[in-house]
Amino acid sequence: MGIIAMIKGWFDMIFRSKAKEDFQIESITSSEMERFVAMCGDIYRGKPDWEDEDDNIKTINFAKAVCSETARLTTLAIGIQIDGSDRAAWLQEQIEKIYFNLRHWTEYGCAYGTVILKPNGQSIDMVTPDKFIVTDQSNGEITGVVFCNQETSGRKEILYPTGISQIPGEWVLCNYQ
Repeated sequence: MGIIAMIKGWFDMIFRSKAKEDFQIESITSSEMERFVAMCGDIYRGKPDWEDEDDNIKTINFAKAVCSETARLTTLAIGIQIDGSDRAAWLQEQIEKIYFNLRHWTEYGCAYGTVILKPNGQSIDMVTPDKFIVTDQSNGEITGVVFCNQETSGRKEILYPTGISQIPGEWVLCNYQ
């Protein structure tokens, strides 16, 4: 594993443990599932745990090729058209802003097993499982999640969690800064 991947892994672990401790967040995702998702991400990035320079065991990064081709075929003839009202026109405008990302997002979904599309007020962010903690679910649907938000202030990176949870009939946003 490369040094950059190792440092990214440390930041992810720091975020998860800091969010859980500071804000009393309980993840409902098992540690086994978290390890599996991390392993899938490493394999996709071309850094599987079986790679060994000493024994000359290398990867051809076939997982990336499979995910890329699956995403390409899935989005090959995709077209999204929303019309009929002012709200529909606004939704169509939002879709057009992110349309060129759909293939990449589908590829990440294949690699990690899931992604979350999160509106940010101006467009939509795609969030991979290493950047969120599921805190609640009901009938297989996520009803509580905490995201790792990252901001840059000058040369300093700031990480802070933002939580979203559902109470009957509405969603509640919690900033933990």
